[in-house]
Amino acid sequence: MRNVLLLAVAAALAVPAAAFEKIALVDSSDYPHVFDIECRKGTAEILDRVLTTGADTILWRTHSGAMPRYRSGEEDLDRMEWPVDKRRASRSTLVNGWLTLWDAAGEDPLEVVREECASRPQVKRWGFHALLEEAHMQFLYLGSWNLEHPQFWCRRREGIPQMFHASFAYPEVREHRLAIIGELAARNPDIIYLDTFRSGGYWLFHEYVKPNIDAWKRRYGSRPLPKDAEDPLWTEIAGEGVMRYVRGIRKAAEDKGRHAKILLGIDQVCSEKPDRTMRRFGIDWGLLVDEGAVDGIVVQSITVDECDALGSMERHFRAVRERVGTKGKVYFPIMAYNFLQKRPGYEQIAKWAGMSAEDGLRAQLEIAARGGADGIVMECVDPDNYPKEHRRIIREFDAAACLSKKPPAAGADAARKHVVYDVPSKALGGTVKVGVVLPASYGETSWRRYPVVYILHGAGNSHATYAQPFLMEGVDREEFIAVLPDGKGDWWMDSPKLPGVRRETFVVDELVPWIDGRFRTVRHPRRRAVAGHSMGGQGAMRLGMRHPDVFGIVGNVMGGVDICRNTNRGDLIRLLGPYAENERLWKEYSVMAEAERLKPGALDIYTIVGTEDFFLKPNQALHALLSKRNIAHEYTEVRGSTIEMSSHSRQFAYWAMERLLPRFGECFRVPIQR
Repeated sequence: MRNVLLLAVAAALAVPAAAFEKIALVDSSDYPHVFDIECRKGTAEILDRVLTTGADTILWRTHSGAMPRYRSGEEDLDRMEWPVDKRRASRSTLVNGWLTLWDAAGEDPLEVVREECASRPQVKRWGFHALLEEAHMQFLYLGSWNLEHPQFWCRRREGIPQMFHASFAYPEVREHRLAIIGELAARNPDIIYLDTFRSGGYWLFHEYVKPNIDAWKRRYGSRPLPKDAEDPLWTEIAGEGVMRYVRGIRKAAEDKGRHAKILLGIDQVCSEKPDRTMRRFGIDWGLLVDEGAVDGIVVQSITVDECDALGSMERHFRAVRERVGTKGKVYFPIMAYNFLQKRPGYEQIAKWAGMSAEDGLRAQLEIAARGGADGIVMECVDPDNYPKEHRRIIREFDAAACLSKKPPAAGADAARKHVVYDVPSKALGGTVKVGVVLPASYGETSWRRYPVVYILHGAGNSHATYAQPFLMEGVDREEFIAVLPDGKGDWWMDSPKLPGVRRETFVVDELVPWIDGRFRTVRHPRRRAVAGHSMGGQGAMRLGMRHPDVFGIVGNVMGGVDICRNTNRGDLIRLLGPYAENERLWKEYSVMAEAERLKPGALDIYTIVGTEDFFLKPNQALHALLSKRNIAHEYTEVRGSTIEMSSHSRQFAYWAMERLLPRFGECFRVPIQR
């Protein structure tokens, strides 16, 4: 029995890791000015060009809009031939002869694609790249079926017919579209890929047709139809026809051919916003995965935060990977096309990340591997994109080698956790001790950027005050960099009385650029927080209010926010002079004065104070002032179980700061408004 167990273990260890696929989407109509796309030789030449990317899975486009590129029983190809001389393409580039998309008497182009793929050992799987909606180019490629069935045309809310779209709400339309899937499946593809990236302008605002309107009336009575086609109530009703179509693809394929894998593309993925595929098409892709209606998800594009380009890509992709789990495959986009903010290509993303195109491409491949992708998808591989060097990088990328690089252990030693630097300062005439705490994931990549939290200590403390276990854990959990500068007893201000004390200038003009220059930070105020307790709480509030272009988030724990209530403090007298002789100066340097000038929406503000704290009343007064000025903020008073947990104690400061860290993490995950 022992030998059997050992053999079983050995067999399990011998199972190779799943292959990392490299999918290439191919549109032969991108090549008419390069190869003769209407013959076997031209198809072979296109395929050979595509394979220089290292692609091992080929998904071939089957239609130009509604015009099939094969002999179809659902669409009359003869009617859809271009009856004019097309020897000049839309980009004024020469094409090879008359473009009729294969002559009826010639070979079946999709059979040619299948045979050419089968003849190349590099190609492991092949299949079709089909469109969700038939009119990719709305007014150019209307199908014969569409023109013969105007009763099924889509309509806008105003009742205007949309002849270039047929509504999925009609069973006849779904049957027609599924019959096309059956025609494709008869050619025995390994994969049928449904593309939502190119939809010809189709959206649920085209689905105000009678079946959907009747369904609305049955459910909601006389309630007016929503003007916003992304209204969740409308997407649930109007999207039902689309969901039925997608659910029917597998059966349509199995009725005509072998069991092809069904992949669904989703576009402009952002884990921090309502799902676009659901809002636009009513497609609940997560539910389709759960039901087994699709075998995998192709992320066609990712909504990228320009200030944290690669980090946001990784974050949004991992959310898809986690949602799909083990129920299906997930593919990461490596897109050469560039549609700027909505659908940026890898070169634009690299620019936002401050990297060369080559390094940015390598970083995105690494994100795919480390993020749990089953492979990448390249869209589309045509003559004008994926330069030679970039094709080489993709071809030579080894996901297994990438994953074999060991990242630092999560529980790294204290030396990594809290490193103290001597930061030079002209403003203070010397160097300043500054502690820096990096998250455990910092060493895993060379490209990921992190938000930063600057934590200012209170009077009588130092840069080491917050080098505590709760901070180390919070930094790892929320994934930000913590910066702990030494502030002496300078109340984090530039003293008008002491020229050598310019602590505010040091933090804002020297420390922030020093940190940004030395570490991989997200250089945006909405990715920088400043927080502190007591003297540091006052400093954080004042610095944040005075410099919202530097800090977008402020955390105040029991801060001394109204210095005019502490006119007998020796440290403040040293900085500002006696109150009786400098009343105007004291008021000017108070947080209360800055709050009077603060613009609503400039900062995210959080305050925590104990009910027995001697700074309670100043914080209450600031809360009232901010409320009066309609400045949004979060204010919390804590009545602790012990005096230490309600008063001005370090124990309370640690407790409160620990609770602010997740709030900062939430802020850091909110998309930056452009």
